[in-house]
Amino acid sequence: MRFFKLRPEDTGMMPIDRERFEQATRKMPPWYQPSSSGDELSQFAVCPACDNPIQIIGLYRLPRGVSRPYGKHTNRSVPGVAPLDVERRDACPYFMPRKPDRHARRREFDPFARKILKTVIEQFDRIAYVLEKDTGVRLSRRKLQEMLASYRKMQGHRYVGANLLNVPWIFAYMTKAVSLYGQKIVDNPELVEAIERELPHAMLDDQGRITNRGSGYVDVNASFILHDCRPGSGGEVVEEMTFCVVTTRHRRPVEIYRKSIRFDVERFQRLVERPDHGQRRPELVELARRELGRLLGDPP
Repeated sequence: MRFFKLRPEDTGMMPIDRERFEQATRKMPPWYQPSSSGDELSQFAVCPACDNPIQIIGLYRLPRGVSRPYGKHTNRSVPGVAPLDVERRDACPYFMPRKPDRHARRREFDPFARKILKTVIEQFDRIAYVLEKDTGVRLSRRKLQEMLASYRKMQGHRYVGANLLNVPWIFAYMTKAVSLYGQKIVDNPELVEAIERELPHAMLDDQGRITNRGSGYVDVNASFILHDCRPGSGGEVVEEMTFCVVTTRHRRPVEIYRKSIRFDVERFQRLVERPDHGQRRPELVELARRELGRLLGDPP
């Protein structure tokens, strides 16, 4: 883990280095505590993905073969920092990077699942922005509402592969296919080329929206599949999924385009931490609140 936060209730994260850690903690307890032997001081913080305690390794003395400090999940609660939730820690990709079980779900009233759901609602305009940048497709409010309804029915916030850092991508992953007919391609020339090549009856209008050359409906759908998580080089975690566009031929889905999307969790966190509210889209946050608020017990 290359990032930390000070408390489970904090949003955002900071890179682990000596200067930032000292500045954030002022070398105060509970983040500085005696080691189990009592001979040294250990440094602790919170994993920004799963809210579990981590120990900062190598802040003042790097272990042999290690080039920079990092966070390691603890095997116990750290008083004053965070309690240990073993189930949540074991599902965290920064504890053990592995392919998540797509069928596994958290408990129905799990507080962490509720926290993920609140993040989806409160950051939904930024989620839509991240997905647009990753796919090059700008979805209408109607299509975003369809995705929200699909996410609600699939109980996406309970998926064990979801955490507080991968919120935009797991939101998309936990939805069914959505039609791209009438949607605007803003920055994906490869997708435009695939549509023109594979769907001769389709075209883009002067606004960049997918439409037809005559009458009738263009069968073109997008889906997010194959969520994967694996160790990368230098102790990094590589988390990604596939964005694919399909049509139907002979009653079978036929893929005409695909793109691997690597989760850029730092970019999402920069958006979350941005103080300028002028670029926010509150109407999308309200849309998410209307669709998902009932799962939190909010009035419709």
